[in-house]
Amino acid sequence: MSPLEERLDRLGSQINRWRAFETGLFGTAAMLACWTGLSLADLWLRPRDPGRLALSGLFLAAAAAALVLLVRILRRGRTPAAVAALLERQFPQLDNHLINRVLFASAPDRNSPWLRAYLGEPGPDWTVLPLAELKDRRRRRLGAGALAAALLVIVLPGLRYGTAWAVALQRVANPFSRLAPTTFAAVTAVEPGHATVIQGEPVELLLRARGRAGHSVMLELFPADDARSVIRLGTFDTTGAEQTFVHTISRLTVPVGYRFTAGDAWPTERYTLTPVPPLAVEGLSVNVVPPAYTRLPPRTVDALAAIPEIPVHAQVTFVLTLNRAAQRVVLVAGEEPPVALSPAAEGRQWRGSLVVDKEVVFRLTAHDTAGGHRLEQTLPMVLLADR
Repeated sequence: MSPLEERLDRLGSQINRWRAFETGLFGTAAMLACWTGLSLADLWLRPRDPGRLALSGLFLAAAAAALVLLVRILRRGRTPAAVAALLERQFPQLDNHLINRVLFASAPDRNSPWLRAYLGEPGPDWTVLPLAELKDRRRRRLGAGALAAALLVIVLPGLRYGTAWAVALQRVANPFSRLAPTTFAAVTAVEPGHATVIQGEPVELLLRARGRAGHSVMLELFPADDARSVIRLGTFDTTGAEQTFVHTISRLTVPVGYRFTAGDAWPTERYTLTPVPPLAVEGLSVNVVPPAYTRLPPRTVDALAAIPEIPVHAQVTFVLTLNRAAQRVVLVAGEEPPVALSPAAEGRQWRGSLVVDKEVVFRLTAHDTAGGHRLEQTLPMVLLADR
């Protein structure tokens, strides 16, 4: 490569940087506009993680496209002839001498006497020209205007929404941000949450929340045997003060999902109420092991069908079977301290043992997992004295 071509090649790289800067003004303005639009969508729609990731993905894809465009402009290949032609167009006083010298220098017959004589003459000194005029001044002015407008557009929502706007910008720009949208309303408690309820009994749904005066509180119900319904529970009376909103389902017969929406806050988690039948005894057996000195054989008695006869000092094992799982079961013999039974069969069967030395009435108490209910079963007995 000749010294002329090297200088033209360096100028070509400089022109690429100027063009990249000019394009970068418009690209930055477009990115700011895109960021503003996506952040407004995040602010108004308050999407959950999938939607927020989609917004961030669009923003990052636009940023990547702009970066690829700038890299392509910077890496654009400009031949010395192309740069010379650009100079000729910008500076007509060169009178095609520069482009001719570049083309003749690479011509196949450049060793001819005529071309050698032409190339031997001093060429135009294009390095003294005002090369800065190769910059596209008009595009720069338009790009600067677009960038200023985009900066204004991205700042203005902050004057109205304050911190909420800053949060929306961060949520769009960073797909891994754990920031939640800023809202006036905030849920402090939902009761009973996920719960099992005795079939046919009423259920009270409760929400405690803070919000802006006049904002509504809604309850969505999703019964298993009917369509979704929406119930308006009321509005906030005072801004910032915690209020309680209650709705009662008069009779729960099928599984029901529910969730609350308080003001501009996200809907709560969707909770489920599961009805279960009342706790009931399916079986109660008593295994009696008499003392060894009586030489009486062990036996098992169905305590629901007959009153067990128990020799004094016998080891008695109670096996209680329920229609569904219980939380805990205790056995009380007369005035004695309660004895906790051990669970089996996933909480449906309970077993416990004690030694009987006097005639008492046994009382079994099963504590329900649903609604704090209890099932009590009394068990009389006949004590057989030693003979």
